[in-house]
Amino acid sequence: KRRSIRFWRQETVPQEKIQKIIEAASYAPSAFNRMTWRFYVVENELEAMVDGDTSNESMIRKAPVRIYVGIDERLYEEKFAPALDAGLAAQNMMLAAEAMNIGTCIIYQCEIINHEKLRERLNIPEYIQIYFVLLAGFPNEVPSVPERVGVNEIAYFYEPGRVKESFLS
Repeated sequence: KRRSIRFWRQETVPQEKIQKIIEAASYAPSAFNRMTWRFYVVENELEAMVDGDTSNESMIRKAPVRIYVGIDERLYEEKFAPALDAGLAAQNMMLAAEAMNIGTCIIYQCEIINHEKLRERLNIPEYIQIYFVLLAGFPNEVPSVPERVGVNEIAYFYEPGRVKESFLS
């Protein structure tokens, strides 16, 4: 039943719930069990949480909690593993939040933010790549279920024995 929430109640999220969301992320799989996630939590002031629209800027300003998720990329040789690790942590966070009736919305951050300013303001080391910000709070909306594509439109099945190679280098 998890949906992306873009409107939240003007209410703080208890810190123990935020900690549980981050704890859930720590149980996500990571490449070679590196566990290099880093979480930077910013709580907005209640007075700043005005309705606004669904633009990224507005949602970042009105969400009760922002959790910037980064990966320490120094330990990776692989190109895409850090992004996969961030995504796996994100899914755990969103499901844990949903279980506590906290609505979330993830906003991609890699190329659309001023990393220098963010690093300075939140004291984030240069070797941490911020992948996204997870916005969270108690929902003030119930989004409808969007239509989904069918499995037959996105999955390709091959008869047993047709493909024998493992494709490893």
